[in-house]
Amino acid sequence: MGREVGEVLWPGLSRMLGAARVELDTLVMGLRREGTGILGDRSRLALQEDLAARTRRAGWCLGVLAAAQGVDLLHGRREAEGLRWMVGALAEVRAFQSMPPVRELPRIAVVARAAWELPLLATWCALQVVKNSNGVVRWRTGENGANKWLAFDSGAANAAQARGAGQSSPLDRLALTWQ
Repeated sequence: MGREVGEVLWPGLSRMLGAARVELDTLVMGLRREGTGILGDRSRLALQEDLAARTRRAGWCLGVLAAAQGVDLLHGRREAEGLRWMVGALAEVRAFQSMPPVRELPRIAVVARAAWELPLLATWCALQVVKNSNGVVRWRTGENGANKWLAFDSGAANAAQARGAGQSSPLDRLALTWQ
């Protein structure tokens, strides 16, 4: 599962990190040229903050993919935004629309030993569902007692279309539960 998600996410993460490197080089060159005067430029500071946030998201996603292969790059790092970051990276790479938007996925305060597992499993579920959708992945979340759940749906119309086209029983809905 980690390998399957990694094969899909790696090209997009690699492009993002390459672009971040170019942006960072440009910022450093500007700092060398203009000295501390560059620090007063709000647009450059905003660019630097955006660059740091994008790099942090990509680093988390790479850490999750590495952890799935048995390499601990996260060193116990937990990210409440990890689910949004992983599914968001998939949405960017596969160019699907998330209904509701990915930014509305729940923040997760997982205290389990491997906090990366839930974001990876959710991303894998979204990947399976998007394979059988027309570019739209619907999700919903809820609670059942002490358990929380997240379900990804391709939508009944998409599933019926796929069955009508002779495809073998597509995955219409995949759900995860956690405490």
